[in-house]
Amino acid sequence: AFMSNETKPVVLITGAAGNLGGALAAELADSYRVVGLDVEGKTAECPLFAVDLTSEDSTREAVAKVTAEFGD
Repeated sequence: AFMSNETKPVVLITGAAGNLGGALAAELADSYRVVGLDVEGKTAECPLFAVDLTSEDSTREAVAKVTAEFGD
């Protein structure tokens, strides 16, 4: 069954610009709205938000940005 992009559930992938994250994003793209988190300066095939996962503040800010753009 075809779902429009707006009705697909959102999946958040850390390391989305890397080999494994990119492969996972591509595999899930038909069924999910894929959103990625990765370090500053990376690019990916999905919307990508910069994050430093070693920083609680950076992680909180990145998730807040994803939530603001894609909803809960």
